[in-house]
Amino acid sequence: MYPAVPFFNLPKLRRAIEHDLPAALHGLSATWKEMLELRRKFLADSDFVYMPEFPTHT
Repeated sequence: MYPAVPFFNLPKLRRAIEHDLPAALHGLSATWKEMLELRRKFLADSDFVYMPEFPTHT
């Protein structure tokens, strides 16, 4: 998404734009758990579409 940003500045970038991003998972195990759950849903229902919740601006 931002290829010009060095990896060590990604946390700083995340903090700067997090008001426009969905909530981040914390940890590898939480990420894998969500990915496997989504995979299960995709396999069970070919019409399933994942839409993360984005913050709303008022």
